[in-house]
Amino acid sequence: MASFEGQSPEDRYGLSCPSGGSFYICATSRIRFLGCCGIDPYSKGGECPADALYPASYVNYSGLHQSCVTPYDESEWYTCDFTAPKFMGCCTRNPCSEGCPNANLIPAQLVDDDSIAAPFLSQPSSNTSTSTMPGTPSQTETGVGEGVPSSDTAKEPSHTSTSRSTWLIVGLSMMGIIVFLVLVGRMIWWKKRENIWEFHNQKRHRPSSPRNENDN
Repeated sequence: MASFEGQSPEDRYGLSCPSGGSFYICATSRIRFLGCCGIDPYSKGGECPADALYPASYVNYSGLHQSCVTPYDESEWYTCDFTAPKFMGCCTRNPCSEGCPNANLIPAQLVDDDSIAAPFLSQPSSNTSTSTMPGTPSQTETGVGEGVPSSDTAKEPSHTSTSRSTWLIVGLSMMGIIVFLVLVGRMIWWKKRENIWEFHNQKRHRPSSPRNENDN
């Protein structure tokens, strides 16, 4: 197994710009731009104008999905293994099946959560990495948005199991209370019933008073 220790993200994943521009990872800029740009986005706070934006590619990447600049979000992020060259970045339509013309290309950016952006933060390059490597089709095609399933579902919040456990505890507690109240109610009912039986038994066996002799 090849070791990626000490490699930049560009080298580790074969990040490239097959149509032009240079690959930038602006991890410390106001906008954490990620992708290919014809100018230096560092000088503009991480902004890459639409007329300087180019599609990015890669050789081998299966990490978590990143995001797209406002007003877009991670739902427009795609990685397409079946296109030639492979596509990585943001597009307003599904580039994995329809391609992404320049009019549909939008800037990508690292997510705010560094644990998810980590693949591009480890041993980052200083500014640029330029390549014309087209990349070869592989076996998977992943993306987020427009019905394309993503293999990067690890980002989703994991509150479901916690919520189910909470509702289970609440339900069991309420069931215990109901059972307790039913038992108490039956005990009270049986106690009242015993008192009624005892009263009738005493009344039935009470000795009758002697009759007056004058009645004879």
